[in-house]
Amino acid sequence: MMRGNYRAVTLPSAIYIMLVNILYVKLVSDAEEIIREYQEAFQRGRSTVDQIFTIRQILEKFWEQNTEVHNLLIFKQHETL
Repeated sequence: MMRGNYRAVTLPSAIYIMLVNILYVKLVSDAEEIIREYQEAFQRGRSTVDQIFTIRQILEKFWEQNTEVHNLLIFKQHETL
């Protein structure tokens, strides 16, 4: 093992990871009860491709009717622990 090429796992970081996992499980189960069907975020079985398809369909309908369209897209960058 090379001495300068590793990072030790400390107790606070291990506790932090466990806490994050516990909160994640709790929040996901609560979110599934709260989030409506029309919201795409945090839905199991819904991919980015599904969301792109839906946005494309909406835009095409508005363009066919020559109607002005405004979109707000919010992207979250996924981080790894």
